[in-house]
Amino acid sequence: MSCAVLGIAWVLLLTASPALAAGGGEAEGGRGWLVLGLQVLNTAVLLLVLIRLARRPVKSFLLQRSHTIRRDIEAAETRLREAEAEIERLRQRLARFEDEAGEIIARSAEQAEAERQRRLERATESAARIQREARTLADQEVARARDELRREVAELATSLASALLRAEIRPEDDRRLVSEYAEQIGAES
Repeated sequence: MSCAVLGIAWVLLLTASPALAAGGGEAEGGRGWLVLGLQVLNTAVLLLVLIRLARRPVKSFLLQRSHTIRRDIEAAETRLREAEAEIERLRQRLARFEDEAGEIIARSAEQAEAERQRRLERATESAARIQREARTLADQEVARARDELRREVAELATSLASALLRAEIRPEDDRRLVSEYAEQIGAES
């Protein structure tokens, strides 16, 4: 109530100031003070009527507004806590994603290295197989060339021997060779 009394005194002083300044007070023989007193009384009555009539609705409005503000603050705090919890959940998820990304990168690097190693082994095996096949083919070609050379040498030797024999053998040598061959066949039988 002391605030109300101070407020009333302040209003009275504010209302009295213009009347004192305009009226001059002493020249009219105290009439200025009477007007001032009536204005103060009028203001006091007005304030009392306003306080009496508007007190409950204003108090009710202020209480209702206070409750509304409190509910809004509580709702905002709840939303803030929810948002902070969501932010924390998203941070944890982001950290998991970063960990997963690191794991994926590491696995991909391992798989790439394993694949490179497998390809290198396959290439080494293919090169060794190709070398073996090339050696086998080369050995076969050398053997075929030898056989061909032997056959050609044998043909040449046979034709040379045949030519030499024809040139050197006379008909009596031919008869003697046929009879010796016949005797040898007969002795073996």
